[in-house]
Amino acid sequence: MSLNTINGNDFARSVKAGCIRLEHNRDEVDLLNVFPVPDGDTGTNMLSDPDGRGQRRGTEQPGDPGQSSQGNFAGLLMGARGNSGVIMSQIFRGIAKAMEGKETANAAELAQALRAGSDTAYKAVMNRWKVQY
Repeated sequence: MSLNTINGNDFARSVKAGCIRLEHNRDEVDLLNVFPVPDGDTGTNMLSDPDGRGQRRGTEQPGDPGQSSQGNFAGLLMGARGNSGVIMSQIFRGIAKAMEGKETANAAELAQALRAGSDTAYKAVMNRWKVQY
């Protein structure tokens, strides 16, 4: 079987697999946090989703990849803890915007959406630091 495109269900399953992988490596990710203080909660905050909204909203009958990532963004933003939780929600915000209206996505479109997620997160962090200083 050759997979040339992904749909919302494929995207949701991929996100769920990523969450499982992150959970298995949470302690190692927690050790990565050194700025602004080494509080050791990066992985924990990325997984924090008190009501499971991020995982559920992105996986409940996703019609397309954009709807799936929009559900992840909305749930993760509402349940975000710490900077890493908010940053993760912004990644999904960028992905959702790039995938908006697409019933499926090919490899190039998925790569563009992931880049958009990264760019959105970087912009959010840069804007936060500009406001504070």
